[in-house]
Amino acid sequence: MKQFLLIVFFSGSFLGNGQNIKTKIQESGFEIKPEAQKVEQFEEARIFVYGGAGLGVRLGEITTGFLVGAAASQFGDPNLRTQTTNESSPFKSGFLTELGFRYYFGGNFGIGAKGSLFINSAEFINLSDTYRQESKANTKIYNGQVEGLYRFYLSQSAKSIFVYSGLGLGVSIIDQGQTYSVGRNTSVNEAFFAIRPFAGIQIPVWDILHVYAETGYNYSQGKISAGTLSLSQYLVTAGIQIRLNEF
Repeated sequence: MKQFLLIVFFSGSFLGNGQNIKTKIQESGFEIKPEAQKVEQFEEARIFVYGGAGLGVRLGEITTGFLVGAAASQFGDPNLRTQTTNESSPFKSGFLTELGFRYYFGGNFGIGAKGSLFINSAEFINLSDTYRQESKANTKIYNGQVEGLYRFYLSQSAKSIFVYSGLGLGVSIIDQGQTYSVGRNTSVNEAFFAIRPFAGIQIPVWDILHVYAETGYNYSQGKISAGTLSLSQYLVTAGIQIRLNEF
C-alpha cells in the first residue's frame, strides 16, 4: 500500500512539474520577439576633395609655338622668326595631374573647382639649322576651371556608386621652353579661354574613401603672331576622392 502511495505521489509531482515547465516555455516563447530589421538609410555624399593622375593627349595646331629668331646675316631681318619643327607627334602625349573640390546640392546638382597640369618633354629636329640637329622642348599646360555637375546614383543604398557629367569653364596657360642645338633658347607663354565637357564614375571603397575615373575634352586655342596655337587636350584620369561629410 505504501509503495502504491509513493508511486502516485511521484507521478503527480512529475506531471505537475512538467506542466509548469511547459507553461514557462510557452510563456517565454511569447515574450521573445525577433528584432526588427533595420532599413539601410540612403544618405547622399555631398562634399569631396580629390586628387588624381592620368594621360593627356594634345590636339590641333601644337607646333605653332616652335619658333626661333633667324640670323640677320642670313635673312637680313634680325626680328624674323621661323618655325623650327612641323612634326607634332613627340609633343602630343603627356602626364597629367589634377586636384579639385566638389559640392553636391539636393537633387544631385553640384559645383566644383579643378586645377590640372599637363607635362611633356620631347626632342625634335630643328628645321632652321643647317645640319638639322636635335633640339628639345619642355611643355607645361596649366588648366584652371569652375564646374557645373549632375550625378546619378546606381542604387539607393547608403554607399552607392554614382556616375556624373558636367561642364568646366576657365583658362588654359602654356609655358613652353625650347632649347635649340645651336645654343639658342626661345619660349612660348600664352593663355586662352577653356571649356571642358567631362563624364566619370565614382565608387565608395571604404568609409570616407572613394575612387573615381574620368574622361573629358579640354578645348582651348587662340591666335598668336605665328598663327593659331592649340592647347586643347583629351584627358583621361583616375584617383582618390575623400568625402568630407560622414554618413
